[in-house]
Amino acid sequence: MSNLAENHGIPDPSEVSMRPTAQRYGLLGALILIVIGLVFNLTGMISYTDQSSPANIASQIIQLAVIIGVIVVTIKTHKNEELGGYITLGRAFKIGVLAGIIIAIITGIWSYVFMTFIDPDIIEIIRENAYEQALAQGTSESDLEAGKAFFDFFTGPGFISSMAAIVLVFISVIVSLVVGAVMKEEAPMFQ
Repeated sequence: MSNLAENHGIPDPSEVSMRPTAQRYGLLGALILIVIGLVFNLTGMISYTDQSSPANIASQIIQLAVIIGVIVVTIKTHKNEELGGYITLGRAFKIGVLAGIIIAIITGIWSYVFMTFIDPDIIEIIRENAYEQALAQGTSESDLEAGKAFFDFFTGPGFISSMAAIVLVFISVIVSLVVGAVMKEEAPMFQ
C-alpha cells in the first residue's frame, strides 16, 4: 500500500500520527474555553441560580461554537496538511474525538481547580439553589438533611467538573461524526 501511496504523492495514513495535531488544537480549544469562561465569570454575566438566563445561553452557544470550530479545524488541518487532502470517516472521527477528549480533560481540571480554590463560593451558590429547588419540588427539609452527604456529592466541584467533561466528550463524538462524514474523502487508490 505504501508504494501506491508514494506513486500518487499521498502519504500513508498509517505513518502519520494524529496525536500532535489533536494535542495542538485540543490545547488551543481548552484555552479559548477557559478564557471565555473567565470573561463571562469576571464580568458577572454568568448566573449560577438561573441556568436559562440570556447570558448563560449565550455562553453555552459560544462554547459550543468553539468546540465545533476546533474539531472542524483539527480534522481539516489533518486532512489537508498531513494526509494530502484525503481522510476516511474513521480517521476524521478519531482525531476529532481525540481533540475533544483533550479539551474535556483540560477544562475539567480547570473547572475543578476554579471551583475548589479560586472561587469556592460558586459551589455554595449552586448548593443553595439546588436546595431551594428541591424544597420547591416538595422535598422536606428532614429528607434533605438526611441525604446531605449524597446531596453534597452531586453539587460538589468533582462531580460537576466530571459531568461537564463527560458531556463535552459526548458532544465531541457527535460533532466529530458529523464533521467526519462531511469532510471524508477517500484517496483514489482506495475507491
